[in-house]
Amino acid sequence: MTHRIFAFVALSAVAVACGPDRVPSGERRAPLATTAVATGGADPTGGGRRTKFLTAPDEFVFVIGGEPETIDPGKARGVNESKIVTNLFEGLTEYPLGVGDMQPGAAVNWEVSADGLTYTFHLRPDGRWSNGDPVTAEDFRYSWLRVLDKSNGSPYADMLFTIRGAEDYYEGRLRDPDAVGVKVIDPLTLEVKLEYVAPYFLELAAFYTYRPVHRATVEAHGDRWTRPENIVTNGPYVLDEWSPNQHLKAKVNPHYPDADKLGIRRFSALVVQENTTMVNVYEGGKLDWTGSLDLPAIQINTLSLRADYREDPYLGIYFYRLNVTHRFLSDARVRRALSYAVDREAIVKVIKMGISVSETYVPPMPGYTPGEGGVGFDPEAGRRLLAEAGYPDAASLPRLQLLYNTQENHKRIAEMIQQMWRRHLGLKVDLVNQEWKVYLKSQEALDYDVSRSGWIGDYLDPMTFLGMWTEGNGNNNTGWADKEFEGLLEKARHEGDPRARSALLTRAESILLQRGPVLPIYSYARAYLLNPAVQGFAPHPTDEHPIRYMRKTRPEAAP
Repeated sequence: MTHRIFAFVALSAVAVACGPDRVPSGERRAPLATTAVATGGADPTGGGRRTKFLTAPDEFVFVIGGEPETIDPGKARGVNESKIVTNLFEGLTEYPLGVGDMQPGAAVNWEVSADGLTYTFHLRPDGRWSNGDPVTAEDFRYSWLRVLDKSNGSPYADMLFTIRGAEDYYEGRLRDPDAVGVKVIDPLTLEVKLEYVAPYFLELAAFYTYRPVHRATVEAHGDRWTRPENIVTNGPYVLDEWSPNQHLKAKVNPHYPDADKLGIRRFSALVVQENTTMVNVYEGGKLDWTGSLDLPAIQINTLSLRADYREDPYLGIYFYRLNVTHRFLSDARVRRALSYAVDREAIVKVIKMGISVSETYVPPMPGYTPGEGGVGFDPEAGRRLLAEAGYPDAASLPRLQLLYNTQENHKRIAEMIQQMWRRHLGLKVDLVNQEWKVYLKSQEALDYDVSRSGWIGDYLDPMTFLGMWTEGNGNNNTGWADKEFEGLLEKARHEGDPRARSALLTRAESILLQRGPVLPIYSYARAYLLNPAVQGFAPHPTDEHPIRYMRKTRPEAAP
């Protein structure tokens, strides 16, 4: 996961320079809804029955698809973690309600230098941690340097490499922390100098890895600092209860500015892995938002008749990782052969939910031309490539393992691809299912052959999808590296002309598709059910829904 930033700043930087939207023909993009609230509660058959919601008027209850690995902002890395972290901790900037400009967070305002390389943030003087301590510029400096300390193992450390000297400090080439482009001017003023112009930096500043931690708490409690009895947060909520594999609960941070104006006084995140269970819990009135529902097309068709059903676009890609340290998969021809043997149209028909077949890795974006080299369904071409690579028949093929994390649709897709590879290539595949945390560790250790994966954009720019495939990146997890690919990304980072930058990224994606370790399957959309009483919930391309904006109408007033 991950996760997620969207703003008109990044959109304008690409779209204005590169021309109109470019969406491949035949791809369906779900329309962006304009209302923030669902408008009904009909039963699945379209009848008049309404779900009787049992959640409290001042409570928001939602699901996460697995037990969070951590809620430490500097070490979190997935969608499940993000939904918790972004509501407990506040960044310098914050996500808007729906689509729009970034909003003030811990910083009340900021200035950007004429050359776009220096950002000066002014923190709000009434900002407080949940223990009453003031939120200061030093809190951010400490937290960012902590992420850049390689020994801490932050999976998203590279998100900070936009900052001057950050990558060199992380790699040990720069030892003086004062040489990193993060300077405390005074307790309420933070100056940030960038390595290169990044028009999306205000979006980055809201990303969870950029959110601060309370130094004294971290140093006093070590890895247990995020436990309810220890945790100190600076966001609108503070963790109150954590029952592993069951739920996390939070309450209003009493020291948060304007805490008395928050419509939602507490929230609960229920750990539910099965989508049918999510719907059942929602129907039982114990859930306000199901989160994304990955259900068979027939069930989605039924649910879509409901007035509380929503389907929104989502900046993400569903794909398979290929472990290139495996002898068979080390050959790019083999990797492309596997891609040729996947019937993406058949998969999309089964999954539905507004998703679109994807033969490229970067999802459709305004003004961006996709890379070349993506392959369609052509089993004969796949068999030819296998023969060229030295595998002329089924008897010469090794047996592979396909890893996926616990979830109904992941299993369904894995079974379909298992059958496709057996039918079209003669390749035998064993399916391996693992719980979320174990699955992540298997990917990190390269203890897999092929792995189910997904990636959600952190901001509206191709770099958020391409940057993870550099050598040593904590989210690569394939063993793949390519100097030409990395050289193009490096040039793009320092290219000031938007058109030239976009062209460099297109070339880099072409290399990823032709030689890389990815097998794209489809681009995402989000289908979900939402309690009609919930207001302040708006569609967002990266699925950001700050609870601070939400409140509920009285049940009898719900449409």
